[in-house]
Amino acid sequence: MAVDAHFRRQKFRPDLRLELGSNEAVKEAVTGNLGVAVLSRHALPPEPPTSSVAVLPVRGFPIESKWHIVYPRGRMVSPIAAAFERHLQRQARHWTPQPGTA
Repeated sequence: MAVDAHFRRQKFRPDLRLELGSNEAVKEAVTGNLGVAVLSRHALPPEPPTSSVAVLPVRGFPIESKWHIVYPRGRMVSPIAAAFERHLQRQARHWTPQPGTA
């Protein structure tokens, strides 16, 4: 959705488009010379193998997106889910500027 919104803002409509079910499928498609892809940097190893994929410098990238933590209303959150949420909240402080610091 973030890529679609970015493309709309840029008034860009790709001639061909393919959506695949997983990051691994997308990487295999790129490796198989089916085209280019927009993936989260987190979906790639720290140093992508030079023989299979390359990260291209593209103006307007990386695309910023928002993440949301969701769970069923009216249901008690499990202890492991609560611990994971706390972990995400702590990590998010490192990813985004805090009010008054930007």
